[in-house]
Amino acid sequence: RLSTKAAAAIADTFSYTSGTSQLLNHTTSPSIGAHVRTDYHYNGNGAMTWRSRTDVTSIWMALGSEEYGYSYRDLLKRYINENSSGGMVYDWRYRYNAMGEREQKRLYNQSLNDSLSLYPWVYYLLGGDKTPLAVYHGRQTKSAICSDTGRRVYVYPVEYLTNGLGWNGVPEQITQVITKPNGTKEYQISDHLASLRVAVEGSTIRNVDYDPWGNQVGTVVTGERQTFNCQEQDRENQFFDLSDRNYDPLIGRFTRPDRLLEKFRSVSPYAYCADNPVVLTDPTGKQAREMTMRMLPFAEPVGWGGETGGLGGGLVLGLAMIANAASGDHSLAVSYPHPAASIVHSDGSEGGEGKTPPPPVPVPGVKTGNDELDKIVAGATPGKKSSTRQFIKEGGLEQAVKDFDKIVAPNALPLPGKDGSMIGTLSGTGATVIVRPTSTEGSPTLEIQLEKQKPIKIRYK
Repeated sequence: RLSTKAAAAIADTFSYTSGTSQLLNHTTSPSIGAHVRTDYHYNGNGAMTWRSRTDVTSIWMALGSEEYGYSYRDLLKRYINENSSGGMVYDWRYRYNAMGEREQKRLYNQSLNDSLSLYPWVYYLLGGDKTPLAVYHGRQTKSAICSDTGRRVYVYPVEYLTNGLGWNGVPEQITQVITKPNGTKEYQISDHLASLRVAVEGSTIRNVDYDPWGNQVGTVVTGERQTFNCQEQDRENQFFDLSDRNYDPLIGRFTRPDRLLEKFRSVSPYAYCADNPVVLTDPTGKQAREMTMRMLPFAEPVGWGGETGGLGGGLVLGLAMIANAASGDHSLAVSYPHPAASIVHSDGSEGGEGKTPPPPVPVPGVKTGNDELDKIVAGATPGKKSSTRQFIKEGGLEQAVKDFDKIVAPNALPLPGKDGSMIGTLSGTGATVIVRPTSTEGSPTLEIQLEKQKPIKIRYK
């Protein structure tokens, strides 16, 4: 791999283990400066347990090593960094909740005299859907300091997180609002991968640029906790914490193989986003996917070049929120053009003025295991016969989204599909539910893929 950084050209050489796709070593050879080789070792589950750095420019000189320990769920539990030249050792520990989300990290031990140093903590307050609500920092004292008896942790808040118009599929939003303890607010704008691109705090504007793999280029911004793909990069090891796995942007690989590797046999189990990080994102470390915006009902935000539903509309809305906030107006009034709902009457005529649509024909005997879905089907008109049970309902996309929200499990985070659709799980049964903004006939649809029953498809006129 060849690249240019500043005035020096850099050549990276990678060596792999045959049959496992494990990276054995990586040598960075800049035209100016030291040539550094990094060696990697793995455990029986394929997770990286150790890596060492060596200066191989003229004589081999050890620069340092790192060790990684894992829990029974293969989540990173311990990280030890040893600086060979300075003799410093830093021991970090990580703790997770029952859902596997990291809720705490702290410096457990280090080489400095305990009476001269404090041990940092980070604590994450998570909501029921795993969304971060607040972030706290803390310091632990190990010895008596200022009449303290030691072994105490002092915790203080650094971020309160709220959201504006957002992406679905990731916990962070396109216009995330961070409230600091002193009351100041920071507004963040993200790109199509949910990566932070602009942060506005008062009169201060910070811009962030990345290479395709998430390494910052140009002026490096250090004051933001979440950057690439709206994920946190740990300063101690430079890995991005993606919930299930850790990602190393320097080599564009995960430190542990994919749990779902058998579903993607043609892709390396260590590869990030199937080696397509410009189009795909992987906010959980479990499965790469494209990012799409979930439009508000009938919303048609105008993107760059006049197209509808594009990223430009989202950025315009985000910038509008920031402009309002900067002027002291924290509300956002946005008008969305939308067509009038077309009503088809029994005589074949259309239009909503002065006419009332006929009452829906009840559909007897439809039992899906979800009471709300049964009511939705009962209020729809049977459609044409096919391999699926088809129905027709009024209300367009707005009603389709409302019905989708009624029947999906509240603790199942909907995922975006490639065509702008949203995918969820039917509450009580586990069946797949898909709402699509358009179909081959041009109307929104709600699809329910039931087990041991014909699928249900509702078209919204």
